[in-house]
Amino acid sequence: MKNITVVGLGLMGSSLAGAMKTNAGFRVTGVDTNPEAIGNALSNGYIDEGMEAFDAACDVDIIFLCLYPDEILEFIRTHRNDIGKDTIVTDISGIQGQLCSRIEAEAEGLCRIGGHPLCGVEGRGHEKASPQMFSGASYILIDTKPDRKKQMQELKSVLKLAGIGRIIEMPPGEHDRRVAVVSHLPHLISSAFLTAFNGNDFEIHGGSFRDLARIADINPDLWTQIIKNNKMNVTEVLDDFMSSLVGLKNMIEKDDYGSVYDLLEKTNEKKRSLAEHENY
Repeated sequence: MKNITVVGLGLMGSSLAGAMKTNAGFRVTGVDTNPEAIGNALSNGYIDEGMEAFDAACDVDIIFLCLYPDEILEFIRTHRNDIGKDTIVTDISGIQGQLCSRIEAEAEGLCRIGGHPLCGVEGRGHEKASPQMFSGASYILIDTKPDRKKQMQELKSVLKLAGIGRIIEMPPGEHDRRVAVVSHLPHLISSAFLTAFNGNDFEIHGGSFRDLARIADINPDLWTQIIKNNKMNVTEVLDDFMSSLVGLKNMIEKDDYGSVYDLLEKTNEKKRSLAEHENY
């Protein structure tokens, strides 16, 4: 039986711990400075044991760091000499480029494989955790060392047993460029949309308003770190998006409704092609 340690029992960490225990039957230890998060995970059967500080003496096969990016780096700085050479250290961070380069520079020899589950729910906090969040989800794995094929395969097997559907491998730089488009940009658009929203209009809102506003309910601490650590890619996709908006605004100002029609028709076709994709 695999011994899994999950550090950080928030929404994602508690859900992942639960998937590891209830779906795969692994022995799971949860670590969190918040006793309420530990109590919630224990009472829901997500973990076998909880502790408020990481114990390097524990026998552990895989450590999942379900922490903010800056906290992941701090954890590794603190415990890099305590973790066994055969232990796989992974994470669930939405940014990987700077994290990988800084960890490689500061913790040479540590078997760290970056990870990013492509799943979540509206809201935050351990109270909303659910192991089913990971069932059938896609999961990106990042590895900067070609000699870790055995460990990569071991981690893939563990994730599959926990219910993960599709596993994608990619380099850290490519990961950060792509998630800037498909994840970071939509969340920022939603937040920017709500800054322009007049609360007096809410009584006539419909489904389109709810769809666009939904993903603005994000963790400000976490997302500020994500944006900070992916600044270059995020600013590039924001520039592209704002250019598209300005182009549309210019069409309307010039009464160029033929171009407006062409744009809407083109985006309709793109949306239909997305709907036909197996991973949509």
